[in-house]
Amino acid sequence: MLLVRRIGSLLQRYATWWLGVTWFCVSHLGALVRLPHALAFVRLLFQVRHTGMMPDDCHRLLLWRAACLPFGHGHVVEIGSYEGGSAVYLAKPMSLNDDRYMLYCVDTFTGYVGNEKSLPRFWKNIGRAGVNCRVLAIQNTSIDAAAQWTNGSIRVLFIDGLHTLEGVRSDFESWSSFVVEGGGIIFHDYDNQHPAVKQYVDELIASGKIVPLVTIPSMLMARKAQQG
Repeated sequence: MLLVRRIGSLLQRYATWWLGVTWFCVSHLGALVRLPHALAFVRLLFQVRHTGMMPDDCHRLLLWRAACLPFGHGHVVEIGSYEGGSAVYLAKPMSLNDDRYMLYCVDTFTGYVGNEKSLPRFWKNIGRAGVNCRVLAIQNTSIDAAAQWTNGSIRVLFIDGLHTLEGVRSDFESWSSFVVEGGGIIFHDYDNQHPAVKQYVDELIASGKIVPLVTIPSMLMARKAQQG
């Protein structure tokens, strides 16, 4: 019975994976210029996969699309990078599009549980994806990095730091002022298993500060609301 369950779990995982890849490829066939993106995405799935984080290919697809969407002018900032499992899916389409902006990855790089160094593995995965020249790592806390930010506007902000009410609130409040109006803001762990994150994001929506665009299991992408 254990073997049957393992086989069933494996089949389910790869069925979801291929459905995600198929959806991505089909969504890009309308424009031949996007076909290289589809091929690059599939290749990246094999190059950088087992990083301990970002296990769902739908999440990877959403990050890839966010980096391509017309959110305005500015850099892309990721709060919480760990081993680069999500960063590569933001940086790779930026590289393919010859984006003049950079992906800034903010993390203490002390590991997911705080007792290991993840920076060497981060740069290893960035290298595997071939996006070294598109990525800059900021080894600092989110609050301190925001206080020292002098790199201009941000068009996409991906918040995946501490999954506590105080953590997600401080990330948003520290960084959202740098995001251009209409810019993209993505929240990871937006689900019932992380009630603090979901509660705070729902409050932001209710207050009109952000406008939800896409919601998939445990991730929400929104636009920063226009002021005035």
